[in-house]
Amino acid sequence: MKYNMFPIFNFISVLFICFFLISCTHSDKEDKITNLCYEEWKNRGWTIGKENKPAHKDFSTKMLILNICRARAELYLEGYRINPIVDEGDLKAYILADNKSRYKIMLKSSL
Repeated sequence: MKYNMFPIFNFISVLFICFFLISCTHSDKEDKITNLCYEEWKNRGWTIGKENKPAHKDFSTKMLILNICRARAELYLEGYRINPIVDEGDLKAYILADNKSRYKIMLKSSL
């Protein structure tokens, strides 16, 4: 039986975020959460294309993930009970939403 460690990593990531938020301004907090979100995603080793190019090396994908992370960080700091870490469903949702503000509305409606 394979044990899924992903929920534990999410919990640890959220604890890490909370630790960094103790003495920051709002924009500092948003930047830190966004960066932690991006680094968490980058460490997952997602690849794109037939060549299995690391996704974090593709500029478009990097910007997409940073926008998703920024939107999730904003909602998290607004008090919504949302995990600020990206999951696979976020990519499709963001692409369907077409921009960050619509994506945030979609996220809010699903909470």
